Amino acid sequence: MNKINFKISFGYAFIHFAMEVLCFFFLYRVFCGTESWWSIAIVYDAVAFAGQVPVGAFCEKHPRFKPGVWGVLMLTAGAAIGLIAAGYGAIGSMSAGAGIAASGSVDPNTGRIAETVLSVSQTTTGTDLTGIAAVIAVIGFVILTVGDALLQISGALVTLRVSKGRLSEPGIFVGGGAFGVITGRLLGSGNGPVWIPFVLMAAAFILVVIIDRVVTSDFTGSDITEADPFRIGNRLVCLHDIAADRPAEVIIPILAGVIMVRSYIGNGIPMQWKNTAFEGVILFVVMGVGKMAGGVLADMFGPRRIGVVSCILAVPFLLLGNNLMWVSLIGILLFSMTMAIALGGIVSEIRSNPGIAFGITTLALFLGSLPIFFFPMPKGIIMNVLLALLSLLSAAGIYFTVKDR
Repeated sequence: MNKINFKISFGYAFIHFAMEVLCFFFLYRVFCGTESWWSIAIVYDAVAFAGQVPVGAFCEKHPRFKPGVWGVLMLTAGAAIGLIAAGYGAIGSMSAGAGIAASGSVDPNTGRIAETVLSVSQTTTGTDLTGIAAVIAVIGFVILTVGDALLQISGALVTLRVSKGRLSEPGIFVGGGAFGVITGRLLGSGNGPVWIPFVLMAAAFILVVIIDRVVTSDFTGSDITEADPFRIGNRLVCLHDIAADRPAEVIIPILAGVIMVRSYIGNGIPMQWKNTAFEGVILFVVMGVGKMAGGVLADMFGPRRIGVVSCILAVPFLLLGNNLMWVSLIGILLFSMTMAIALGGIVSEIRSNPGIAFGITTLALFLGSLPIFFFPMPKGIIMNVLLALLSLLSAAGIYFTVKDR
């Protein structure tokens, strides 16, 4: 395996971390506990996740456009507008620690929809914004969600293009978000200072500019640097080649289906042990480490091997860890490893369109979590059987669509 580009991958992992801190600080401080919370959560993930397909296509069509720079600026501006409209969070804020201590389900694929919506404490307080303040807050919300999509696509484009076919870089980038989700929730649901997320975004902006200028300053230029992938004419081509010898029309839908299944069953993981802020933090740390480790281990031992084994081994730990934190965390660690592998399989089929490939994975995450808004997860033995069956189907899907190098 070639040397991992740790500078770029961890650089964008930090950018992803800072982005999620600001997003979740904004959402929890402004909207959590209000009557509009559910609709806000659905729209947020619809734009920030499903919206990445058109955003990725736009960025590929206009390669000189800087999605990272614009993403940071829009995130920061949107959050500032919304927080000012809400009186710096005085309206719609949560009681300290309520969201962390509340019971609920978590989607280990993203930590976003299911965890955001279903783990909100029923004791949260807040009043819906009204009048001009509500209009301004919604404007800030829309700007922030578009910025979220832009910045995620920027991270995907950079890490996929500089990885030279590895899964480590995009896996590390994606994993950084889990640390930001829990940090933003802790700050936003308590009395965390408003300036912390903005300082992190200022540092993220500096990193984005440095990465754009030093490493990927001109993807469309004539000079091919060490960091650049191969080209076909003026089109950049990622070097990922882990898809099995089957048509793209088969590979992409199956892997998207695997992501949807994993996103859905993530909401059913039994975790009665998660009752404190510390346990919530540990959960998200394990999720982030699992996503990062999945890409690295896939490069070391083969993506098919790691994907299949992690899906199968995760099942007993998840089912037996309902009241045993460390047993459950092992299952969640294994459960989180498949994201980089599924992404690598999809981008292997559309190597000149990494933005669209990444957008397909995030769209699948959104679609997989969407039923939870309308249909409750089954309980008891039915849930356990469903979790085990769908995990085994995910393993079969990876085995059928992915190959080891």
